[in-house]
Amino acid sequence: MSLRKRRHNMPYLASLKGKQFLFGLLLVISVMLYIIMGSPVGLVWPFSYVTDRDEQTRQELANYRSELSSSWSVVLHQENVTIKDHDKYVFHDNYNGISPELYKLLPKKTPLLHGKRYRSCAVVGNSGTILHSGCGKEIDMHDFIFRCNIPPLMPFERDAGIKSNFSTMNPSILRKRYNWLKNEEHIEKFNDMVSEYRGVLWSVCHAFHISLSLMMTAMRNLIVENLDLVCANPMHVQAVTDFWYERNLRARISTGFYMVTLAIQLCDEVTLYGFWPFSERYGANKTSVSYHYFDKSTDKVAKGVHSMNKEFAFLMQLHNLGIIRINIGSCK
Repeated sequence: MSLRKRRHNMPYLASLKGKQFLFGLLLVISVMLYIIMGSPVGLVWPFSYVTDRDEQTRQELANYRSELSSSWSVVLHQENVTIKDHDKYVFHDNYNGISPELYKLLPKKTPLLHGKRYRSCAVVGNSGTILHSGCGKEIDMHDFIFRCNIPPLMPFERDAGIKSNFSTMNPSILRKRYNWLKNEEHIEKFNDMVSEYRGVLWSVCHAFHISLSLMMTAMRNLIVENLDLVCANPMHVQAVTDFWYERNLRARISTGFYMVTLAIQLCDEVTLYGFWPFSERYGANKTSVSYHYFDKSTDKVAKGVHSMNKEFAFLMQLHNLGIIRINIGSCK
């Protein structure tokens, strides 16, 4: 069964407005199709794209762009979900109800701008290309900054910056680094680790059943000021997944790629740092590049789950179209 068909079988979240939600999520489509169809040269993309949308549809997409319902639906909060709703787990077909306990842990309203766009955004990936780049100050000058999977900030401030607004946290981090938050010692270590961060700490709570239980434990025990741990809206994750699936990106999309898609929806200008899936640097300087700039992990697991090279090919196409800007060098 295709992802599109599975999504149609999902229970409908009570307060998500069908058309508005769809058009908000399809902001990326509107931008790309507008540029592709309006280009006098004609751009050749390596995969099949829908290019037969009529002028009326394009105008509808443009009208809904200003409303940005996607900012309303990116995370679960008490204004877009009710206790009676059921959310589908992202990575299997079971459903889970919004329990009264989970509902109390959700923010009262969206923590993102609603109805407005961020002017300038940076999406900071974790590639070793950031090391010795000196990009920290440039990154921190952006109005809104996305970061992936809570790397340490202070030791790498010069190259990766220290400002944070929207940061992701894979539930597996709590399992691998903090022993499922089973005792006070690991809870304290978790709070100490994320104490550098501000804004929103976003996680796919509904990845699997065990992820939801673990994330609720984290939400109950987070004591860092000016930092909110929130749950991804599984319908938003599914819609973004479906969008790229229909464009031949069949592997599970990476967190970084999802963040880029989200940034395009929420921001006027998007610049990427630390996005480089290759083991050597670009250009004449063929020195090796570590998978992460902050540790010695390898890409073995990622390659088994994601299609990093294909994702990067899409990012380069968006860069060439002027939709995003990719920095792979220094910021001198």
